[in-house]
Amino acid sequence: MSMDKVFQKVTDQIVAALEAGVDGSFELPWVRMKSVAINAKTGRRLVGISQLLCSMSMVEHGFETNKWLTMKQANELGGKIDKGSKSTLVFWLRPFLEVLVDGKKKLISPEGNQLHEAMEAGEPIIWSYRFAPYFNVEQISDLPDEMYEPVNQTLAHGLGDGFEPIQEAEEFVRMLQSSTDPLKLIHKGVSAHYAPGLDQVVMPQREKFKSELGYYSTIFHEIGHWTGHQSRNAREGIVNFDRFGSSKYAFEELVAELSASFKMAEMGLEREVREDHIHYIADWIKVLKNDPKAIFKAAQDAARAVRYVNKLVDEHQPALFESVA
Repeated sequence: MSMDKVFQKVTDQIVAALEAGVDGSFELPWVRMKSVAINAKTGRRLVGISQLLCSMSMVEHGFETNKWLTMKQANELGGKIDKGSKSTLVFWLRPFLEVLVDGKKKLISPEGNQLHEAMEAGEPIIWSYRFAPYFNVEQISDLPDEMYEPVNQTLAHGLGDGFEPIQEAEEFVRMLQSSTDPLKLIHKGVSAHYAPGLDQVVMPQREKFKSELGYYSTIFHEIGHWTGHQSRNAREGIVNFDRFGSSKYAFEELVAELSASFKMAEMGLEREVREDHIHYIADWIKVLKNDPKAIFKAAQDAARAVRYVNKLVDEHQPALFESVA
C-alpha cells in the first residue's frame, strides 16, 4: 500500500469517527499528578479561571508544586522572589451590595453576615473581578521547608520501570534530535506540549504513561506541532496563535493529531485511533463546520509535516553510516 493510501486510510478513519461522534470525555494518555492551586500561606484554594491560569503556568515553567504566593506574602514568610521570575495573574470575585445612601445608590462591601442575608433575601449582588500577581513557590527562595511540599498529589500508576521502548520510534526521535534541524526535546513535569517561543517539545517521563503506544502517540503529536514553526512549515496556528478554543487552534490540533496517526501508521504501529483523542478533536471541530474543506486541508498539512521530519531523518542516516565506516 502506498503512503498516500495509508494517509487516506487514516484520514477516513478519523473523519468517520468525527462524523459519528464519540461519547465520553478526553483523558490524557498518562496519569497526571492531581492537584489544585492553593495559596501557600492561607491554604485556601484559588478559584475559577485562576486554576486554569496556574495550571498553564505550571506547564510552561515545569513547576511540580501547585502552591502560590503574592510578593507581600513571600516577604512576610522570609522568602525572596528569584530574579527574572515571571508572575501569574490570579483572579477572584469580590461581592458588592447595592444600598441607598441619601437617596442615591451606592455599592458597599458586605460585612459579617450581610452577604449571606442578602443571598437569602434574593437581593441583587454585584460581583467584580479583582486580580494580583502571584508567584509559584518554586520561584521563591528561603521559604519554610513545608511550603515546597506537593499538595493533593498522587503519583502516577503508569508503566514505571516496565516501559519497553519501541526501537524504530526511539531511533527516529533520536535521529531527529541530531539532524540538521535538531528537535529540542526535554522530559519533565506532567504535561506534554510544544512551546513555540522556546521551540521545544516537553514530555512527561516515559514511566508516567499508561502504555508505550500512548507515549509515542503523544510525542509524535507534539512533533507535529513542532513542524508548524515559522522556520519549518510556518502554519498559522503556531506562527500566529491567538487563543485556546479558537478555530485556528482547533485546526492546528487536528493537524497534529493526523500527523501523529500518519507517522504511527508509517512505522507499522497500527493503533486504533484513541476515542479520547477523537473526542478532543470532535469538541473543537465544531468551530470548523463553516469550512467543509478544513479536514482535507488539515490532512494535507499533516502529510507535509510527516514529509518534513522524514526528510530530516533520511538526510541524517547516510551521515551516520559514513561516520562509523
